[in-house]
Amino acid sequence: MEQAFVRPPSAPRQISVSPAPNAPANPPSDAPTSSSRPKTPRVGARRQRSSQAMTGNSPAKSLFWRIVHGIWRTRHTRDHADEIELAKTTFRELVIYIGFIVLLSLLVFGQMTTSQFRFTNAMRSLFVSTPFSDSDARTFSDVSDSESFWLFLQGPLLAGLYPTALYNGQTLDANDMTYLLRENKLLGLPRLRQVVVRDNSCDVPSAFSGQITHCYAPYDIVLEQRGTLTPAGTPINVTLDAYNFKTESQLGGLRYWGKVSTYSTAGYAQELPRNNTIAAAIVNDLKANLWLQRGARAVFVDFTVYNPNVNLFNVIRFVFEFPASSGVVVTSRFLTLKFIRLATDWDRFVFACEIIFVVFTVYYLIEETLEIAHGRGKYLRKFWSWIDIIVVVLSFISIGMCFWRQREIDNHITSIVGRQNTYADFDTLAFWSYTFDIMAACTIFIAWIKIFKYISFNKTMTQLAETLSASAADLLGFSVMFFIVFLAYAQLGYLVLGPSAAEFHTFEESVYTLFRIILGDLNFDAIRNANRVFGPIYFISFVFFVFFILFNMFIAIINDAYRKVKLKLADAKSEVQLGGLLKRGFAKFRDRLMFKRTVVADVDHALQHADEDKDGKIDFEELKRNLVERGRAEDEVRALFEKYDIDGNRVLDEKEQKLLEKDIQQLRDSLDDEERRLYKEAGVPIPDTVTSSDLELLKRRVARLEHAIGSVVSKMDAILVKLEDMASVRGPPPAFETGLFGVDAVETLQAPGFSAPSTPQASPSTTRRTQMSKLASNEALERGFHSRA
Repeated sequence: MEQAFVRPPSAPRQISVSPAPNAPANPPSDAPTSSSRPKTPRVGARRQRSSQAMTGNSPAKSLFWRIVHGIWRTRHTRDHADEIELAKTTFRELVIYIGFIVLLSLLVFGQMTTSQFRFTNAMRSLFVSTPFSDSDARTFSDVSDSESFWLFLQGPLLAGLYPTALYNGQTLDANDMTYLLRENKLLGLPRLRQVVVRDNSCDVPSAFSGQITHCYAPYDIVLEQRGTLTPAGTPINVTLDAYNFKTESQLGGLRYWGKVSTYSTAGYAQELPRNNTIAAAIVNDLKANLWLQRGARAVFVDFTVYNPNVNLFNVIRFVFEFPASSGVVVTSRFLTLKFIRLATDWDRFVFACEIIFVVFTVYYLIEETLEIAHGRGKYLRKFWSWIDIIVVVLSFISIGMCFWRQREIDNHITSIVGRQNTYADFDTLAFWSYTFDIMAACTIFIAWIKIFKYISFNKTMTQLAETLSASAADLLGFSVMFFIVFLAYAQLGYLVLGPSAAEFHTFEESVYTLFRIILGDLNFDAIRNANRVFGPIYFISFVFFVFFILFNMFIAIINDAYRKVKLKLADAKSEVQLGGLLKRGFAKFRDRLMFKRTVVADVDHALQHADEDKDGKIDFEELKRNLVERGRAEDEVRALFEKYDIDGNRVLDEKEQKLLEKDIQQLRDSLDDEERRLYKEAGVPIPDTVTSSDLELLKRRVARLEHAIGSVVSKMDAILVKLEDMASVRGPPPAFETGLFGVDAVETLQAPGFSAPSTPQASPSTTRRTQMSKLASNEALERGFHSRA
């Protein structure tokens, strides 16, 4: 129990009727003094020398390092002598870190809006979900050969890029034609680009050398065709440049990692003008002159749109990969990003949060430096220490990328606005912006995980870490066994089912498919159709060995470790009692309120009873006697009296008493409000309270009850005295003639010829009196027996 407000019996209590006085707190007589307080364990000599070198002998340096250690005080930068100090430091760290993570959440989520998904979904529906024509229901995902590729370009692509009329048939002007779906501005010109491998880039077996004269290998940068392509006919003037090879430095951008291969940014490119008629003529001419030749390995369609309503850019790319095995692999990419900042009040608020975030990051950098200097190798051997370091490193990387990205955006936007008749290359900017978003997401993810560092000192919160630690050895052995079986099944599925089933067409997809089977997401028909004999056997054996046996073994290992951890933590004590610290703080504050209420009650009682001569006035002596009897100090009584003795006649008249009563009532009301706020913040229900009138009524009832009980007790004492006298005259009962509960007495009562004398039927009142008499007689006999003993 908290002892902060317990006073020695001889110490007089102080009086204060100010609305918000500080409650005095005398330490208990058995509180540890500076000499008896337990000393902090000595640290190593090297740490002492390091500390002396840091503080130095100069008073200025010593003051500086005291300030530094005061601001960056953590559990790892100082040695705590007691549990309360450790709990306070931990709680302080937690509060500061909560502020940091709230600020980081504002920054990360402030960059995201629901409009990004709606914008992306609108663009995807416009190009990907639109059928080729009214008579051809195929869409972008159905492109499977060169013919369907050109149908997509001539249909959904041109129709989406170049709207010509409103829904009522009204023709759009030239400027409105550059707005997709009437809201999204097309920036620059769209661009088509293809990469081609040269002829005879692969070796033909000698057996077929006479029959096969052309061979185009899978894509590789060293196998690219770099010369001029030969059109099948006579192209129009605007498409002549499409057959000329351009290097990576000329086209710009970043290399693309596709599903089939990784492609360079070089190739053969053709931009589409803003006029829909000319753009359609260019596409038709490229198709007619076989711009997409046999050695083509990938075609890229790139453009960027901007929605000023929500201040978002959408960098769009359609990729058509033509693998050497024939066919087409299509991919669409929609990167919806926010490049222009400080456009709204919310953006300016986020920018202010970014500045504060930089301050927080510097703060934690200094903190980590001090902790590493203090703990050295011991600190770096802890898991949470590396989490702290990772958070700081990721924070600095995010800050650097944010400044670099903003500088590049400002330069890029300025150049794009001035060049609307060329391709607007946002590819590099979009990639790094998207990378920055991923970096920020990883930072906040690890930052949230770090909260376990502060709450894991409670034994309940350590169950996850303790369970994983207790089962680590078993899980390691199980993992080796599991992955041997799992990878064996993945290889078997890839080798046998891969040529026919899309779920197993690569080893990577085979691994994903097996994980999906474990989770219940499977396509059994595809496995059975791939091989109607081996497929079902493969599926059933995998489910039996992996799901029913290995998976349940994994659960059993976790359950066994969790059971042991529960037993271990049942009687364990938390390393840091944050809950106890909060409870002690609540109790201390509540005791202060109770102390103030005691002061108010004493002064109120003095006003009611200090007027001994009943003249309606209270002089100093009367007030002093009343309050000193209640344990108040004479100096405090004098100060209180002088404060309200306005005329200085050492008498409190009726007006001065009313002023004192008014101040007391105000203090009582403020204490009530403060107590309600305290209970509300602590989540504790407010106890029922009674008014002074109810208390007086209760006192009177208790007094009457005590008086009634007193008379009854007196009568019972008189009856017991008479019974004792009667018992002493008659002598001991038969049971005591041969000893207490003797054998002779028992035999006499149980003798066959013994019969108890019959008694007449008594009335209920007589029966009750008889029972009370017997009870009193037995008590008297016991007292007499004990007195003789």
